[in-house]
Amino acid sequence: MALVPENLSPTIALTLSRQGFDVVNVRDRGLLQATDVDVFARALQEDRILVTSDVDDFAKLAWAAKVHAGLIFFETPVCCAPINFASLAKRWTSSRPSTQLVATW
Repeated sequence: MALVPENLSPTIALTLSRQGFDVVNVRDRGLLQATDVDVFARALQEDRILVTSDVDDFAKLAWAAKVHAGLIFFETPVCCAPINFASLAKRWTSSRPSTQLVATW
């Protein structure tokens, strides 16, 4: 379902994974210190939603891509506890918009 890059805590992926979500961190994929292009390419390859706070760089990559699983942007990553991410993930999967390119909270 989702890939969490380095700009967010690996605890997010771990917590969501323990709650039954298919979420991995870039560490799980051997992508520490990878470029944004490489992280986005892995998300595309695995058909994963990218969860990030790096709005500027990943938005450009998303707009350039013809198809991708989706992006969830958090503009202030330190404000959200992992439990809030779980709630948002549930909300996202239950009402995933088919035409929306980017969701921002």
